[in-house]
Amino acid sequence: MPVTDTELDITSFVEMGAPALIDVDRILAVRDFQDETVSSFAGQPDIPRNVEVTLLDTNSSVVSGYVTVYGISATGKAISEVFRPTPGGGSQTVSGKKMFAQVTKVVTVDVSGATGSDDYTVGMGNVIGLPMNILSAEAVSTVYFNGAIIASPTITVGENSSGIDVSSSTYDGTKQLRAIVQRGK
Repeated sequence: MPVTDTELDITSFVEMGAPALIDVDRILAVRDFQDETVSSFAGQPDIPRNVEVTLLDTNSSVVSGYVTVYGISATGKAISEVFRPTPGGGSQTVSGKKMFAQVTKVVTVDVSGATGSDDYTVGMGNVIGLPMNILSAEAVSTVYFNGAIIASPTITVGENSSGIDVSSSTYDGTKQLRAIVQRGK
């Protein structure tokens, strides 16, 4: 029986790039919160990372509606993620779990209660995507940011959701994020 890549214990030194600071509208600038499909964007994630949807509901009038983001994962696969703001919850940001290298489409549906002053944006989150899926946080043995070892990074796991968050060390687009990762864990 052939052995798959995820069954092997391979240790890799992973160069993850220099993450920019979180940006709430880097991908999709302010738009009316209404049923729509968008396929033209203000920008893309600087490196594979989670995305965030921000609902700007200044009068807490939105009673329903959700946003689905479609794109390509850090591992090169087609992915989508649904974001459901809390109805009547006012302005809020919903952070995604999947790592997007590229966003190809944003669809908003079932919007109800939105007024002309209710908007939304799609931006970049703080979790930087690994170029492989890991099953446990123990797969990441060491994380380096700007040359320093990070003592307690936040590690996310799962298919298309594997990543590292060291945003407390201040992303700025120049500091390199690197990790030692063991596949098969």
